[in-house]
Amino acid sequence: MKRRTDNRRSPAEIKIDLQRHYGGMAESETDPQAAERFRRKPYAGVRALIRRQGEQIGDAAEYLAEKYGIRGDADGQEDS
Repeated sequence: MKRRTDNRRSPAEIKIDLQRHYGGMAESETDPQAAERFRRKPYAGVRALIRRQGEQIGDAAEYLAEKYGIRGDADGQEDS
């Protein structure tokens, strides 16, 4: 839906507002905790978590057999 032209701001007005907003943010002081969190590497503990989950699951075939109740007699023959 298009906006009405009588209420629309010009691109120059939008640019001035953005410069005023971000210029004021650049002058403000940042929180030290926020700066430290920003420098931290993302997903630092994910590698260890994935490794632990893999060790818990073990073999993929065993995991699927346990999860879906698949028995060892996959050929469908009864024990005799």
